[in-house]
Amino acid sequence: MSENTLYAEWFELGTYQSDNSYKQKVAIFDEQKALVRVKTNNGYIGEYTFIPDCPSDGNTGEAIEVRLVSANHVQFQQNWCR
Repeated sequence: MSENTLYAEWFELGTYQSDNSYKQKVAIFDEQKALVRVKTNNGYIGEYTFIPDCPSDGNTGEAIEVRLVSANHVQFQQNWCR
């Protein structure tokens, strides 16, 4: 019924494959179900429901990759259980 913001930050990204076209953030929020939304100056361009699903044996971690494909399109990929 209500939303809690776990993380919010604006990024300035450079053109594809330039030195500043990539940002990596680690340990942004605890492994829990979360709605990930990507917003540009033109509004929201994508959202993804993150649901942790790596084994809980203590040697794994969750990961999500958010890739800006164009100014109005984003791709999400989840989990490289390590």
